[in-house]
Amino acid sequence: MPKVDVLDLDGKKKSTRDLSAAVFDIKANPVVIARAVRYYRNRMRAGTASVKTRAAVHGSGRKLWAQKHTGRARHADAQSPTFVGGGRAHGPYPHRASIHLPHRLRHLALRAVLSDKLRDGCLRLLALPAIKEPSTKRFQAFPQRAGLTTGRILFVFEPDAKMAHMSVRNLPKTRSRRALSLTAYDVLASRNLVLTEKAAEVLIQRLTEAAHG
Repeated sequence: MPKVDVLDLDGKKKSTRDLSAAVFDIKANPVVIARAVRYYRNRMRAGTASVKTRAAVHGSGRKLWAQKHTGRARHADAQSPTFVGGGRAHGPYPHRASIHLPHRLRHLALRAVLSDKLRDGCLRLLALPAIKEPSTKRFQAFPQRAGLTTGRILFVFEPDAKMAHMSVRNLPKTRSRRALSLTAYDVLASRNLVLTEKAAEVLIQRLTEAAHG
């Protein structure tokens, strides 16, 4: 069972905690992670890119010149894609970009990337104190004191940690997510991961139930 140090906001060790091996100590096929990344990136696409075909371009439909005996290539109207201002051939059209990925594989990918962060030494467990109002200053020095000096940082909070969630959103190279909506792509998009103790419990419960569901 993997162990991780629990730190306070000053970066000092408070205790050591065991983490579930079913969530933080697995290896997954890289293909599963790649499929998950493709799934979440496709969901970000609006799918609204569009161009005008020759049928949608405004202009006369008159044939430009006779079909034969002119010495020039045959053409129909000026809306042909071969002319400047004509329609676009084989361009992007509105479509649904999302693809299907079973819940089981999404959860497997999330467990795999969480395990990789822990093995790489890029995961920290935070003992989050009670925060009654947003305070960026309280979190500003934590990354450096916790040894997270390079790369982006992702804070993962429990659902009711609204003030903490608001406190880190102005920090540079820092993002935050809630444990119930965390995805494998969120974890991969940041080099370092900071979980609160309660967020870790929520993730373990969420992913363990999914694995046995």
